[in-house]
Amino acid sequence: MNYIFPCTDLNFLKLINHFRVRDAIEILKNDTKRNLTIIQVAYKVGHNNKVTFNKKAFKRESGHTPTEYIKKLSRSDNISTV
Repeated sequence: MNYIFPCTDLNFLKLINHFRVRDAIEILKNDTKRNLTIIQVAYKVGHNNKVTFNKKAFKRESGHTPTEYIKKLSRSDNISTV
């Protein structure tokens, strides 16, 4: 596998997913009225598959599924971000 940064395990896809999840977290934080569905957020950040977005990208990067993240966000402002 080709790594962008040889001293890390970041290949191109992992790097892209990192930025997509970071953008998704910002969208979720700013969507205080919960107008967007998870798939809409996924589409906005460049994913076209909910399962891949939920499990392979979002959970891997943040430690939570988007639904878990939203629930924690509703309960607390102290969620660590990616």
